Amino acid sequence: MVKSRDVQRFLYATAVEASPDKQGRILLPANLRQHAKLEKDVTVIGVGRHAEIWNTQAWQQMNERLRSGPIAAAMEELEF
Repeated sequence: MVKSRDVQRFLYATAVEASPDKQGRILLPANLRQHAKLEKDVTVIGVGRHAEIWNTQAWQQMNERLRSGPIAAAMEELEF
């Protein structure tokens, strides 16, 4: 069984803290841009207290999968 702390280490090991410049921009490290396949069009989504930056095409695919799968079923069950 994997411990909670081990999961956190795995998920956050490559996280970086970024500070915006004077124009409010942040620079993402090349390894994270490559991992997320961020090239030109990106989508920023809010997830609780965090923001996620997605390749727009990948986000559209994920969003469609969520809408047509478990999220759709949960929303129906909760009468959303």
